[in-house]
Amino acid sequence: MWLLLLQTFLLCSVPSLAQTDGCILMVPDNPLTPQGLMTPWVLMGANCNQANIVNSRFVHAVVLNNVTGAMFVYDPLVISQGMVPPAAPTPVNFAVTTNVVGIWLGSNSNALTLTNNVGIANGHCVTGPQGSPFGQFGWCNADTFWRTATNLVQNGLIVLPPLGTAADGKPCPTLRDFFIIDMDPDDGVQSLYLVTAQNQVVQRTTANMKNFQITTTLANDGDNRLITELVNPAIGCLTLQLPNAADPGTFAPALPMNVLQAMMYQQAPVSLNPNNDPMTTTNALPDMLKLNLYRLGVNQPPATVLGAADNDPVIFCKNYGTIAVPRFISLGPNLKSRPSPAPGFASLFAFMKNRAMTTWANLNCQALTTIPDPFAALN
Repeated sequence: MWLLLLQTFLLCSVPSLAQTDGCILMVPDNPLTPQGLMTPWVLMGANCNQANIVNSRFVHAVVLNNVTGAMFVYDPLVISQGMVPPAAPTPVNFAVTTNVVGIWLGSNSNALTLTNNVGIANGHCVTGPQGSPFGQFGWCNADTFWRTATNLVQNGLIVLPPLGTAADGKPCPTLRDFFIIDMDPDDGVQSLYLVTAQNQVVQRTTANMKNFQITTTLANDGDNRLITELVNPAIGCLTLQLPNAADPGTFAPALPMNVLQAMMYQQAPVSLNPNNDPMTTTNALPDMLKLNLYRLGVNQPPATVLGAADNDPVIFCKNYGTIAVPRFISLGPNLKSRPSPAPGFASLFAFMKNRAMTTWANLNCQALTTIPDPFAALN
């Protein structure tokens, strides 16, 4: 019944146009088709520049064959309004009758807002309930993608290798390990874009890296990139990848691979969004519809009732400290040997420590549990 209610809501929802940096992302008319994937999404608004990392939006698509279970990744291009990309997006082709497209969206600003009602409707795109956006995350057609993928897993057509062993001798973490997540589990996408010397944005492909003078690589914040691009290489764990149709002959990490791996192998307790996650609250109060719309996009099980164990922030906070702190200690030498992905931190360890402390504060964990921040003493 709950899934039916969510599906009904998705078909009639139109996200609000209010957002903090004034930028709006225009969806192509048919984003789930080959032509739609090859059509750039457009960042609109005064002073909105896709080449500026503060404004940057990211689009991440995975195409799933609903017969064989085969998948490939394709990251559609995002450009600023009025810009013409100096290199056309890579051609892609697939049969829409035998393939399901899932799209996940990330934003480096504090809000993600979409425009073009035709594209939003045709893509089944969701950035939160009307008037209450998630903030930095969204998705298109993910509910259909996950239903298809789950069926293929159950029928043995999608099989992933078991988790390996990390440098500390313990199982490699998944996307839903409390060591990896912050206050918004499963957020962010792994899409990367290149900025040329002429301040134009192109897809990250071998040809574009060869043909243009590249000044910057744009990347999205969030759990997905953290685990695949930063933590796994540091601790000796394998990142699952898919063929990259935007750069034929190469492979790229994909959000669905992280999620499917977590579904198959993450041992309890599993990190699921608490009901006080800022991306899923409205006016700082729990919003169960919003929480479950977010969860639907990343294939987390729906929360049952407010305050139940599956969404209780007290339980979340206690698990966070109990599980993450020992792992910070055991993997500390590995994380300290890697640079921070953001300026101002001495290492990946320092960056992740700050991220954990911010999560503890923003979820009000000390007041909820009476436990002082357990991450502050890490060194």
